[in-house]
Amino acid sequence: MLSFLTSAGFVPSFLAVWTHVYDVAPEFVFQRPMLAPGPQSAQTGIITDPFTQLNLTAVFDVKAAASNSSDSSANFDSYGRSYPAKLLPNSSDYSFRGIEFALPSFHSSSNDALRSAGQVLNLSTAESRQYHSLHILGAVTFAPGASAVPSVANFTFHYDDGETYDATIILAPWFSPGAVFEGAIYLPYHYANPSLDSNQTIDKNNTHIHYATARIPSARNLTALTLPPSSTNIHIFAITLVQASAPDNTVATPGPARVAQIQQKTQNSDSRSWTVAWGMC
Repeated sequence: MLSFLTSAGFVPSFLAVWTHVYDVAPEFVFQRPMLAPGPQSAQTGIITDPFTQLNLTAVFDVKAAASNSSDSSANFDSYGRSYPAKLLPNSSDYSFRGIEFALPSFHSSSNDALRSAGQVLNLSTAESRQYHSLHILGAVTFAPGASAVPSVANFTFHYDDGETYDATIILAPWFSPGAVFEGAIYLPYHYANPSLDSNQTIDKNNTHIHYATARIPSARNLTALTLPPSSTNIHIFAITLVQASAPDNTVATPGPARVAQIQQKTQNSDSRSWTVAWGMC
């Protein structure tokens, strides 16, 4: 397995980042976040202390879940494959590692996933506030015959003072042989495309919806975020932002996700903190 990942180029690139893990002060990695007081209503999305769940319904452009193996309306990977809706949660409320998400309606005929293609998601006035971490549920697709490897991608965060910040996430492929990747939602199979998959309608490779997270600066109000480009093949089901009321250097992404921190000097000599969290831990 290690030789497979090495040949795919994943191990060297991941280890290059992972070497910085132990440079982070333990209190930054494991300290529980300080939470903003009281729930507040939002113009869009759902704000429930301390979580802001972005409403992606209007920007969903992919039907990921199929009602059965012959449901051609679903085409998650652009090659006719899809998740079986009957194995996905019925409720929109979903919690993973203590983070509350708002899942799409997998059991309706509506689109239920967003193909990341550099879209800008503007936060409403009520949603614009200080946050310390990004959390997503999503998965990476890949072409037939291509390797099932994770995608490394940047989300760009826009703040009310005009500054921007890039946070990197690593998201795993939606299915893979064996138990290489373990996601937030597990399915024992997905619906295949018979014309591409040896006349099979069910592919019993382990299938997932994955989790990824990244820490972001919390000293300013967030106004928008730009999604990764389409070349990353990232598809998103849900985005939750965790509010922060503490200075940026005293809060950390909650839960057991591994965190790596790299210091980079900008052109104006300000020190900017870059954080990567691998959502498959």
